[in-house]
Amino acid sequence: MREVKTLYVDKGEDGVRLDRWFKRRWPHLNHIHLQKLTRSGQIRVDGARAKPDTRLVAGSQVRVPPLPDAPPALARGEIDPRDAAFIKSLVIYEDDQVLALNKPSGLAVQGGTKTTRHVDGLLSAWGEGLDRPRLVHRLDRDTSGVLVLGKSPQAAAQLAGSFAKRRVQKIYWAIVTGFPKPGEGTLDRSLAKQGMGDRDQGLGLGVEALLRAGCQAVSDIAGIGADADDSVLSPCISCALNASATADKARCNVVGSTFPRF
Repeated sequence: MREVKTLYVDKGEDGVRLDRWFKRRWPHLNHIHLQKLTRSGQIRVDGARAKPDTRLVAGSQVRVPPLPDAPPALARGEIDPRDAAFIKSLVIYEDDQVLALNKPSGLAVQGGTKTTRHVDGLLSAWGEGLDRPRLVHRLDRDTSGVLVLGKSPQAAAQLAGSFAKRRVQKIYWAIVTGFPKPGEGTLDRSLAKQGMGDRDQGLGLGVEALLRAGCQAVSDIAGIGADADDSVLSPCISCALNASATADKARCNVVGSTFPRF
């Protein structure tokens, strides 16, 4: 970009840091370059100098100075065409604002220790900067299900807010041994964490110490199908999470009750 531009902060980006606002639009810019531009006053917000960690307000004017061109796509580490085809094959719904993926078990949502292939890294199939979909929640690596993403800053902010304020109902299906009796009800147990590698294992133990230190997990369950004698097909239950935040908590809640398989 060779000329000075004035851009306006979108409503969905209210409260975003200035450096992150730039990185969304020009992901090839590094932190040192942004610091130089803000320190020299070339980047301004509403006519005033700003720092990289300045929080933007919807409607603010951002002065954008001339910026270096982005390197060729291959130089940025464009993802393999097979990976792009794979992540696109998971799409079950897409419009201008929302993307929904059918995440398979075994695929992590974000990277971590020894995790190099994950949904977040594959989102480059849609492009970079503002074209890149944004994660608004996650599913555990071993959990399959619908992963919802925002395709614009405003959509991502609204979706993330819905998850944070628990306006989204999470429903999981689990295959168990033994049909619940009664066929529906609420599991309310206290869970404690024990580290195991890069994962945590919850234990539904009712001792007083864990009641004080553990995390409450509430799951509404209902049996939704089984074979006649439970000998051929395992029963399936539906878990609607209340205070529980993840499938791991639902899994531990069920395992800690009366069902040895999940």
